[in-house]
Amino acid sequence: MRLLALIGLGAAASLACSQPSRGPDATEGGSVPTPGPVIEILDGGAYRAVLPPAMRQLLNDSSPGFEPWPISHYTSDVRGWYVVTHRSAPSSVVGDFNGDGVQDLVTEGHDRQRALRLCLLSTGRGFRFMVLQSTSYDTTQRDAGTAINYIVFQQPGRIGTNYTDSTIVVRTDGFAVVYFEKASMLYYWDGAKFVEFQTSD
Repeated sequence: MRLLALIGLGAAASLACSQPSRGPDATEGGSVPTPGPVIEILDGGAYRAVLPPAMRQLLNDSSPGFEPWPISHYTSDVRGWYVVTHRSAPSSVVGDFNGDGVQDLVTEGHDRQRALRLCLLSTGRGFRFMVLQSTSYDTTQRDAGTAINYIVFQQPGRIGTNYTDSTIVVRTDGFAVVYFEKASMLYYWDGAKFVEFQTSD
């Protein structure tokens, strides 16, 4: 994949732009949708989410100044435990959340005023921007190395909990918000919105 630009946090965690493959124009309803994002693994535990141009532009327009949390945001326990893959990193998860065959992105980070959890979801004609969570942002949080909460990819299947007999069947990719050695919450798309299901306490 050819990288055109690197935006944001340097080598620690960042967002980049990729050159789309040739094919029918997705914005004009072509049969081949715009390629989705992928997480690129860098040296030293770093990573970056590589976004197709349409997704990158939507993110820039919808949340100016947004930057994903760098690896230095997380505790040493989280950094030591987490295995970054091409679809899952502590602050970015790639998956086909709505089951349309195109990879989507959930990413956590901040702009100048807010700590954010964002989703860029494919629509068949482009991408939809959603704010999943927004809280106040203290600039000292960025590299503090104190964050115990992170996100992780969840594949489809039957999902249970560690404290009840309840299970659900998830038919598309999802993501979980995990508090290290504490609680975790699964999020999956129900056709109109993300639904949460607590998997541990």
